[in-house]
Amino acid sequence: MTALRESGIPKEQMKDLFAKSPLIKAVPLFMRWLDRAKRLGLVDIADTQHVALAVFGAGHMPIMMRHMSKHLGGVPRRSRLRALRLQDDLQRAHRPTKDIQ
Repeated sequence: MTALRESGIPKEQMKDLFAKSPLIKAVPLFMRWLDRAKRLGLVDIADTQHVALAVFGAGHMPIMMRHMSKHLGGVPRRSRLRALRLQDDLQRAHRPTKDIQ
């Protein structure tokens, strides 16, 4: 934000740039990518929206845990490990099921 202000971009234009967060934009794009991979037989998933939300959620979970730990005086080790295990499981589950030609 500071870089944008220093570049001379008016506040009103900055609001337009951030009308949607990058994550909100990324989920539908990832869903389309998953749909294409599914059509090509590269992944075997039932619901691309659920998978996209789970993948981004798992990716952001460690970040949220660190943020919350600053405000709550720490997050239990068991919770941190569970979040990291979920992230690993999701990444492993969505590797291509066959070689890309």
